Amino acid sequence: MPRWKPLRDGLDPLVVRLVVELRKMKDDSDLSLSQLATKTSRSASSWERYLDGRALPPYEAVESLAGLAGLGVADRASIAALYRAATQVWRRTTAAHDGRPPDAPPQAVGSTWALAAELRALRVRTGSSVVKVKLAEATRYSKSSWGRWLNGEALPPWRAVRALCELAGEPEVALRAVWELADAEWSRRGVVAAQAPLFATVAAPDAPPECAVRPQTTTPARSRPIGVIGLAFVIGMMLGGTVLSVLLTYSPVR
Repeated sequence: MPRWKPLRDGLDPLVVRLVVELRKMKDDSDLSLSQLATKTSRSASSWERYLDGRALPPYEAVESLAGLAGLGVADRASIAALYRAATQVWRRTTAAHDGRPPDAPPQAVGSTWALAAELRALRVRTGSSVVKVKLAEATRYSKSSWGRWLNGEALPPWRAVRALCELAGEPEVALRAVWELADAEWSRRGVVAAQAPLFATVAAPDAPPECAVRPQTTTPARSRPIGVIGLAFVIGMMLGGTVLSVLLTYSPVR
């Protein structure tokens, strides 16, 4: 069994999960790259890029590898759903690198967006694509909730995904890997939101020069009456003492 090289940084978790599954199937097939190339009509160098996460294989190659690895029907359905989700993320990332507008709303990204696309495809299979009320009644989840889940605005609970799989006749294991990655994505969002400060500290803007408050240099108005009264009291005491001295000096002695 070969020792696989670490995948490059920056790969979406969905793509990483797909490459890991491809490597497992390659190991289970007990085939070398040259033998795998012969049986799948893909060159050994192409398979090397696929298994290193440097290129996305066509689905025919993935399907051939699944058959060589002896995967059952349920496992093949899971690989197919994972491949579709990884393909959507791969195309979106490639479009962003090339400067082309992505084909998805800005609020739906990564695994959540891929899961929403899978849910929309399953809804079409159920025949409830026109009236969402039928889907809400069949799964016991509200129409507004399904609207958010189908648009990638919220993460549906696994029970809702499983109920939709049952309506569409799709094995629930097919979407389990995609849902788990979307759940991990929403968990990371919750951690980031919890670590964010509740209140941002905003510095008060500087006052313009003409509105600047000048320092007060005069005596407060409330202290002026107190000073005047004190001075009048002192003068009155001095005058009263002088008058009393004069009266005592010139008063007749009896």
